Amino acid sequence: GAYEIQRLLGQGGMGIVLRAHDTTLHRDVALKLVHPALSASPIAREAFLEEARAMAAIRHPNVVQIHSCGTEGNLSYFVMELFDGGSLETKLMRVGSLAPEEALPILRSIAKGLAAIHAVGRIHGDVKPSNVLLGTRESQIALTDMGLSRALGRDEPSTEVRGTPAYISPERATALTVPPDLQPRQDVYSFAVMAVELLTGRLPFESGEPQKLLEMHANETPPDPSSLAPGLDKRLDAPLLRALLKNPRERTATPMQLVDELEKALRGTHRQLRVLVVDDDADWREMLAIAITHRFPEAIVEGASDGELGIAAAEREAPDIALIDLNMPGLNGVELTSALRALAPKGKLPIIVMSGEGGARDWKILRALGADRFFVKPVELEELFATVERLVS
Repeated sequence: GAYEIQRLLGQGGMGIVLRAHDTTLHRDVALKLVHPALSASPIAREAFLEEARAMAAIRHPNVVQIHSCGTEGNLSYFVMELFDGGSLETKLMRVGSLAPEEALPILRSIAKGLAAIHAVGRIHGDVKPSNVLLGTRESQIALTDMGLSRALGRDEPSTEVRGTPAYISPERATALTVPPDLQPRQDVYSFAVMAVELLTGRLPFESGEPQKLLEMHANETPPDPSSLAPGLDKRLDAPLLRALLKNPRERTATPMQLVDELEKALRGTHRQLRVLVVDDDADWREMLAIAITHRFPEAIVEGASDGELGIAAAEREAPDIALIDLNMPGLNGVELTSALRALAPKGKLPIIVMSGEGGARDWKILRALGADRFFVKPVELEELFATVERLVS
């Protein structure tokens, strides 16, 4: 046929995944087949096709891409992007747990993939380490296995429990129907369970009995993650436990919000305040940098002489706040505000614009673009620094 089978990559109750070589396009791929025991089942074939369609609806680097699907005799299959680094589960089996500095970039990539799934009106439904694939490069991280994915608002049998018991949300564990706008928080809960496992090497709830696990997720209060791993920063407990709340309405809203909260908690203990100053006046940049480090001794100030260099600095390492000039040659403050806001939404990167010539009209434009404050030079430094403290707190 068109594919040369090389070896088995994995298998589950519904299907098997093989490494194969596409003899037409001369590339290695992953080939997923309906489990031979289910190949005659119309229900299994329809579920398999639905999984393929769910994957095809999403184009994102952190979600495994599907190339095609088809049938060979009575055997259904689809062809996927190949990841050669194994799964996150195999990595955890090898190393036990990850330091926050290693875990958080992985979690951020997974959160981006989940955001893409939620953006097309679906939930993943089975977030766990074995469904996260790793490539040979550190940046290659992607969600796979959309077999339990469902469109938001789609009704399911009221007594049907769908998901992996060790990672299942309370509402799925009890087959509770929730409004469509809260359904993505099922993935948030499973994502938080996985985050605890990455950081501690332990699951919040452990039992050899699937039914017992369902009851624990539904009814029991999870332990503080720091109690599962001596040495884990206690400041990570609160954001993780907030994402594990039983009531989805009270739970952290998105996986990315959890990652941001974890990073913010770590920043309080390990990371210095990063300030980006973009101004074509070198004397002003130097004076402002000295004043900032005097007021905030642990601050790291990065200066840029024009808007393009400012964007490059922000892309290289995200600042905690940006102080930018309005009137600069090349990319001016209005254009730079727009570009910075495209990199980080309002609330993630405060932007303060300063100018010796601006007025109310400029502030109206800047505010519409997402700037947080506007100061007219000469700037009163105490007022400026009070604003910085308020915006980054």
